[in-house]
Amino acid sequence: MGWKSRSLAACAVLGLAGCAANPDPTSTVFDPFEEQNRATHNANVSLDRNVVRPFSKGYVTYVPEIFRIFLRNVITNLEQPAIAVNHVLQGEFEDAGHTVARFSFNTVLGLGGLLDPATDFQFEERRTGFGETLEDFGVNEGPYVVLPFLGPSTEREALGRFVDFFSNPYTSIVPTTVSNYIIVGTGLTLVEDRQTFGSTIDSVFYDSEDSYIAARTAYLQFLRARAEGETTIENLEDPYADLLE
Repeated sequence: MGWKSRSLAACAVLGLAGCAANPDPTSTVFDPFEEQNRATHNANVSLDRNVVRPFSKGYVTYVPEIFRIFLRNVITNLEQPAIAVNHVLQGEFEDAGHTVARFSFNTVLGLGGLLDPATDFQFEERRTGFGETLEDFGVNEGPYVVLPFLGPSTEREALGRFVDFFSNPYTSIVPTTVSNYIIVGTGLTLVEDRQTFGSTIDSVFYDSEDSYIAARTAYLQFLRARAEGETTIENLEDPYADLLE
């Protein structure tokens, strides 16, 4: 068993055990690690203030829009096989077939994913991940955690992100050089998102009386709305919107 498999197995055992400790995650805030979470949150805010926010402004200002569109299209297309697998695991076979069709259209007709003709053919993206798969399997969200660089999460969703990353063949199977380019490209799309939703993120990070509570509340509201089927691909993009209205 390779190191990735061992790490994944260990994380799964620890993550699921932690999730089982919270019998009713929908009615309360389960934050037993608040002290450490706050420290990580403060570090993330400092990183955002000094690095991510200024870099995102420069990236959007100086990098041509067409390059950013092509990059996002390629990265999004590479994610589709793993998304299709999660749809299958969730029993959403129509969504799985839809996602496979989207991937095929954009890979063949979209020049390897540079373009997005699938959307024009009504094969819009239907995003999901292993966190939602675990949710469908009945795994509780577990304790609230703040991840370095990535921000708000729960034990279940953190495990989901871990599995999503290492189960993606484009980051775990392809040669390291190619994988590194994909990781950098993914990072740049997140940097662009930081600028796109800059006003709401700034409001939470810098205008809230307690940015930690604001971010936690918004994230958990989003997560629980998703569990009730009340989110769509449009509002998945901005989990802070409801909090700031």
